[in-house]
Amino acid sequence: MSGNLGARSQDNSESSTLKSDQEPFVGDFSLVDSVYIVGPGDLFQIFSESFSIEKQVNAEGNLILNRIGVLHVDGLTLKEARKLILDNLQTSHKRANCFVNLSKPKVMRIFVTGAVKNPGVYQVNGNNRLSDGIELAKGFSLLAQKSEIQLISKDGSSQNISLKKFLSSGDLQSNPYLTQGCIIHVPFIDYAKSWVTIRTDSGSFVVQVEPDETILDLIIKSHSFAPPEPFSAVVVTEKNGKDQLLSPSEASKYKPLSEARIEVLTSRQEVFVGGAVSKPGFQTYNSNHKIIQYISEAGLTTSSKIPDEIDVIRKNGKREKVALQEPLQPGDVVYVDMNTEQRFLIYTPILLSIVSLTLALLSLKGL
Repeated sequence: MSGNLGARSQDNSESSTLKSDQEPFVGDFSLVDSVYIVGPGDLFQIFSESFSIEKQVNAEGNLILNRIGVLHVDGLTLKEARKLILDNLQTSHKRANCFVNLSKPKVMRIFVTGAVKNPGVYQVNGNNRLSDGIELAKGFSLLAQKSEIQLISKDGSSQNISLKKFLSSGDLQSNPYLTQGCIIHVPFIDYAKSWVTIRTDSGSFVVQVEPDETILDLIIKSHSFAPPEPFSAVVVTEKNGKDQLLSPSEASKYKPLSEARIEVLTSRQEVFVGGAVSKPGFQTYNSNHKIIQYISEAGLTTSSKIPDEIDVIRKNGKREKVALQEPLQPGDVVYVDMNTEQRFLIYTPILLSIVSLTLALLSLKGL
């Protein structure tokens, strides 16, 4: 079609019905028109029943339209830019059923630095978000601090962004659009602050712990942008050696101490035996086996405490006390506790150290 916006309908005197409230259409792309920022390279389509043209925003951030002139749209939201164009069409052309859409978003260059697997310079489309830039850099490294990502604009302004809300609830405000020349900087874990290690089927991750974060929060943070796999239980080992088995509901309330080790037991068609056994881990489910047989295969130790009933977390996350001669179901988790003597051997040195330190302090005070 001709680029002359008024060439085919100069005699049309019908009143205009300019569609400034239509949802933006960008091919297969999804945009939030009140958030997307227009800039050089964005291609607009302007059309009605009698004409259709495409105009690109030039390097100065302008759209140049016949019979209208220069419209500066750089820095406007898509919604504002569409309204500006349609308002000027209303003034210059008596059009019926005119539409303005973004037919192709701009292509930009961005920089990704810090704790990512492949830092560098990347080309992105105008509809790409923060998470897209990080994925182009092959994702977070194992030591990435995901809650304090810096997004630095070309003009030097910056903002600290936590992807926690986006990862947990899909909040797009926590995953903003990228802009031309912006820098994504992912900081490294600060070992002077609280941190934990999380082990899953896909590997081990060091995760920074923010105040009041639970194990479930940390599991979500340990994943890049995919939701975590369903899990049946977690085993938490605190820095002092104390460990315990938690169901998913318990993990959503438990706040670990710094340097804790957290093992996530994903839901499988197997049985997991952990705790005071010589070979903790998953075992092939056998419908004929009783709990005691799974524990025996995991290997009893001198520290094992075998009561008449034992803690089992079912695949649905429910914790139960189950007799040793009962069978298990696929996905069940069994945890063998330490006996009292072994707990005494572990914790006595710690208690003696505390007592010795207290006596030393009292002695110094007496001086």
